[in-house]
Amino acid sequence: MKRKVSLFMVVTLFCVGIWVAAHAEPLDGNEYAVTEPSTLTVGGRGEVSVAPDRAVLRLGAVAQAAKASEAQSQVNQIVQNVIKDIKSLGVADKNIATIDLSIYPVYGNQQPEPQGQTTQPVIHGYRASNIIRVQIEKLERLGDVIDAGLNAGANRIEGLSFDLKDDGEFRTQALRLATAEADAKASAIARAMEAEIVGIKQISETGINLMRPQMDSGPVFSARAAATPVQAGQVRVEASLTVTYYITDAEPPDPDTNSVSSAYSK
Repeated sequence: MKRKVSLFMVVTLFCVGIWVAAHAEPLDGNEYAVTEPSTLTVGGRGEVSVAPDRAVLRLGAVAQAAKASEAQSQVNQIVQNVIKDIKSLGVADKNIATIDLSIYPVYGNQQPEPQGQTTQPVIHGYRASNIIRVQIEKLERLGDVIDAGLNAGANRIEGLSFDLKDDGEFRTQALRLATAEADAKASAIARAMEAEIVGIKQISETGINLMRPQMDSGPVFSARAAATPVQAGQVRVEASLTVTYYITDAEPPDPDTNSVSSAYSK
């Protein structure tokens, strides 16, 4: 164990010695002053738009009745019919899941009480909700799935969103674009300052986001006979990063030349 620690210390001191030799300036006698290399930090952003290949639909039923059991029974029956009709279109069991099952009392107008007595809430009924999540792998069947659910009695659409089955390739493309933008910015600034990029100190990915097209939720008042048209739009994959470059010492810019911002047009 002692031999391993000693070897590590030797290697570490050797590396430190190389770094000091490369970044040291001689002073009087045998003394040296270590100088930090100049750096330039810029950000880059890249975006890729691609057509989605998967949709997620959230729909179900809401019902109100005098008794909680009656309200729950109504929504359960509706959702059972919705699931049956959706599955008849080829949607697999694994792509259908319950995401909300709730019941709560509905309070009516409170009757005024004599002065000094506490007003008690009055329950007028119960409202039940049953919402399912349906994942549609074939977007050309999305309109049929929506129509099937509505015709089966669904009266609530919680939302519709679009996604990608595999976004790895597009994340990579967005990162490449972000890297290219950062490199272009750094090159433009370095030219304007009469400096030169000599290496990269650090690269940090600051985020990758997927901007998915989606529809707001709301109640469904009636089902139309015409087929439901759905436009998927585009999924945007956005990537951002920060790069710190090593640069040579910058020379003061020529006052007769344009500012840093003009270098971007070169």
